[in-house]
Amino acid sequence: MGCYKFSMKKYQSYINGKWIDSLSKETIKVDDPATAKGIGEVACAKKEDVDVAVEAARKAFNSRILVDMHPMDRAKLMHKIAEELRNVSKEAGKLLCYENGKPLAGAEYEFVDA
Repeated sequence: MGCYKFSMKKYQSYINGKWIDSLSKETIKVDDPATAKGIGEVACAKKEDVDVAVEAARKAFNSRILVDMHPMDRAKLMHKIAEELRNVSKEAGKLLCYENGKPLAGAEYEFVDA
């Protein structure tokens, strides 16, 4: 099974529970290596963006929300995250297929197996 036609999309960074553009508003074009045609754009994260992401992660870690969560509730949350990854596996697999030439079935499986 081959890759499918993929429409050009713009992807943001997910930081602190929100999809956001890079602080510089710059993007990086992602090309299909087989055709050199653009398949998308991603936010160009620079040092300042990484600092914001690390600070958000540090704040979440220090809040101990997952550590203090009841194990059953934490398990439910992890299962919900796994379900969401399975839900996007077809679309994300197509993008991964185009981005690096990986066979579609293997690309989709990366998200299901995560």
